[in-house]
Amino acid sequence: MVAVATIISISSCTRTCDIGYEGANCTARVTDRYIGTFSGRETCDAVSDTFNVAITEVTGDVAKIRIYNVHNTNIAATGTILENGSIAIASQSFGTGNISGSVTIDASGKKNVSYLIVASGYPNANCSWVQN
Repeated sequence: MVAVATIISISSCTRTCDIGYEGANCTARVTDRYIGTFSGRETCDAVSDTFNVAITEVTGDVAKIRIYNVHNTNIAATGTILENGSIAIASQSFGTGNISGSVTIDASGKKNVSYLIVASGYPNANCSWVQN
């Protein structure tokens, strides 16, 4: 019997991390970039207001965050990490209505929460809150 040697050549390699993780070894949590309490300015149509938003982890789920004080209401919305590292706020109950939207981080590291609130008997609130 003759032994045959196999030579493998790899020219490049891309590792895909599980949702919720990033980095060279896929050990950094994506949520860590979002977590904290931030001051920012909300603009809803022609109305503006300045207030804090707190973003926390959801215990036991590395792919989710909770955004507190959205629309300066002391109500929280839950977001889910997408493959590109942004956060989707799927349509969910929000006070007497529903909220949907997204959370992103710009090139300078500032958080941006864009959302639509729909509540019966009130005009829709199409808003964007940007960290100062």
